[in-house]
Amino acid sequence: MKQFCTSILLAVVAMTTVFPGVLYAQEPSQEWDHEYVPFVEEGKVWNCVLVDNVLFEEPDYDCVFTMRGDTVIGQRSYKKVFCKFEKHYRDKEQHYYCAVREDSYRVFFIGQDEKDEKLLYDFNSPQEKLILSRRDNLYERSTGEHMFLRPKGLFTFDIYGIIEIDEVQKRENVGLWIEGVGSYGNPFEFAPEFYCKEPTLGDIMYVTSCEKDNEFIFEEWWMETCDNPLTQVITTTKSTSHNIYYDLQGRSVKSTLKHGIYVKDGRKVVK
Repeated sequence: MKQFCTSILLAVVAMTTVFPGVLYAQEPSQEWDHEYVPFVEEGKVWNCVLVDNVLFEEPDYDCVFTMRGDTVIGQRSYKKVFCKFEKHYRDKEQHYYCAVREDSYRVFFIGQDEKDEKLLYDFNSPQEKLILSRRDNLYERSTGEHMFLRPKGLFTFDIYGIIEIDEVQKRENVGLWIEGVGSYGNPFEFAPEFYCKEPTLGDIMYVTSCEKDNEFIFEEWWMETCDNPLTQVITTTKSTSHNIYYDLQGRSVKSTLKHGIYVKDGRKVVK
């Protein structure tokens, strides 16, 4: 019995050593029912807008992330990510932001002032729930759901923070991951920073579009009006009701609105 328990302990230690930050995960799964859209790709661009500017009809891109060039850190190959954010950097140049690599549907990154690699995303096993750790906090990654008008859709994953109140664990939705795009907020943070007191770049933002080779992988308006993109055609027709709010997955919200971004009459509203 003692030998059996020792074997189990060694297996757990080995798993957390290979995949830091993953508390529960299975071997890389081939359950994708369409060609997986990787996060790490040369030439990919993320266009972001500050939350303060979401009510503008056509806001300029406040922050732009560009993935270009290779680097080697600790004998591993990474893609370099650059950030252009005039409000933060005080100029219009592109600044080195982080290095990322992808392995078996998992994305790892090293920040510009960091030495250790951290898990950024885990798109493995989209049909399974995963429990992840980030900065000493626990999160649950939901099972994937198809969204957006594509041949077979993109997978999106809700992210829930897990907190313990009176010895009872409770879940609160804190973000959304999008296949090939990453977090709907800062794509190089684990989850949107709407709930963060000190955002990495000093301001809270969200991704309005992601593109590669001048072709869109994602545009945020895809999320506004389509409940089931596999059977419906995305339309820009607005609701005639002025009291209906939609979440960022296109679903009407009937309960009391929590903090976050919603869509009303075709416009974004921040609560």
